Amino acid sequence: MKEKFDEFLKNGIPEYDAKYLNDQKYVIMIMSKDGEISYALGNEDYKFLVEYPDINKSYSSPLEVLEEELKLCNSDNGIIYENIDSKGNFKPIALIENKKYVDLKKVI
Repeated sequence: MKEKFDEFLKNGIPEYDAKYLNDQKYVIMIMSKDGEISYALGNEDYKFLVEYPDINKSYSSPLEVLEEELKLCNSDNGIIYENIDSKGNFKPIALIENKKYVDLKKVI
């Protein structure tokens, strides 16, 4: 699954958004049940990637943000990337496959 998200990050983001990718701090991707990937770019804290945050909840990790977005989208698969330099090199910081947390140390 991570490979599909990696490929989308490299070649699937539309040209307009891809122009600004190097300047973004975070990218979140959610895969729908039919395999379509949607994404959002963020330049603030990853906590702002939650589209409709629960005001009673404090999101203290990228994994919690991803879990919330997956719940809101009724999806099983998603990833959050963090930009690690000004050249647009991203590393995954949270990955959920089939509703299960994936230890990124084992897949990187």
